[in-house]
Amino acid sequence: MPVWTLIYSVAFWPCLFAVGAACLLWGNPSQKCVALTLLVGLTLGQLSLSIIDYRGLERRLALIDMIMLCLLVACAMWKPRLPLIFTAAFQLLAVAGHLAKAMNPMMGRLTYAILTGATAYLLLISLTIDLTLHTLRRRSQMRRSAFD
Repeated sequence: MPVWTLIYSVAFWPCLFAVGAACLLWGNPSQKCVALTLLVGLTLGQLSLSIIDYRGLERRLALIDMIMLCLLVACAMWKPRLPLIFTAAFQLLAVAGHLAKAMNPMMGRLTYAILTGATAYLLLISLTIDLTLHTLRRRSQMRRSAFD
């Protein structure tokens, strides 16, 4: 198994829980909403993969991703900042991957998995950038208020 496959599949869950915990501890309410959406949605997707009955799996995953898209769009509209908008846009890419699979049932399994699963890393990166910008902004405001 290539190294990138191990990094892609194994390193995701520790990164997800680390970013989710950081957002829940230090984030603002919209970041907490996005973090909870990602934690619950991606965990439900992983649990649906572990179910032995694979009939309707793609529909279950598409439904979870569509619900996540609606929640992420609501969070992005609640506090419209660019990283949150990117988070919703990356989730839209995952939903587009499900639609592509529905339109082309002969799509390869690896292509489908990468098309719908790789966006999760983009979601994490976007959420990490948003949390970093938020903490830097908060620190600079604290420094300014200390000198006033």
